[in-house]
Amino acid sequence: MVRLAVFRFGRKRTVWLRIGKRSFAFRIGRQHSDPADLQELENWSGGSYELAIELGPVDPNRLQLAVAAMWGAAEIRGSFVRAEREPRDHIPAALRLPEGGALYGFLRLPTGKEIVCSVWALTEADGSIWLSLSLPLGALGLLESRVGSFPLGEDGGPASLVWRREIDDWFANVVAKRVFAQTPFKLGLIGWEPAGEGHADQLDGAVPAARPHSYVVPVDGVLRYYEATN
Repeated sequence: MVRLAVFRFGRKRTVWLRIGKRSFAFRIGRQHSDPADLQELENWSGGSYELAIELGPVDPNRLQLAVAAMWGAAEIRGSFVRAEREPRDHIPAALRLPEGGALYGFLRLPTGKEIVCSVWALTEADGSIWLSLSLPLGALGLLESRVGSFPLGEDGGPASLVWRREIDDWFANVVAKRVFAQTPFKLGLIGWEPAGEGHADQLDGAVPAARPHSYVVPVDGVLRYYEATN
């Protein structure tokens, strides 16, 4: 028995073919996609590669100051929110993080290539707030083929350090330092969705020897950068 189905997501189509007990999937339609296109839904797939900073408990005004510092530090262009109703287009908005939401824009990577990005906040149970600058893997994969299925399988772990290092260096040595100069924070983590995956008060003066994330740690008012090991 042969079965054929076609599914559409954004501008990409997935063709699903089943022959007997074997299934095959083929993705088509992304060869001309633009990683700097806010409206391309597939750009936002696969999770995000992020710089997440632990602000601690802060009031709304301090959070908004941190958002503005992040925006300027990464030289993000534009300021958009996502519509609540379909087709969920991105709408120009003031540079103010909506409660429970995110702000969207564009930035230029160290390679000179442009990509969509977002800034969002996570509030933990104890009231501590993390602010994250996110590069969606769907868009990042269009610019760097080695992203693959990161963070899963062979594309995750030490093999991914080859393409991650340049982004980590930029996040730590440029963006985090600029943010810290305006809005001091307790800890920075860089990697796949790292917000809340570690805390400054758990370090006890040292970062883990084996670490899937890069660490940016304030020490006596100066940021120290510890590269990811896997």
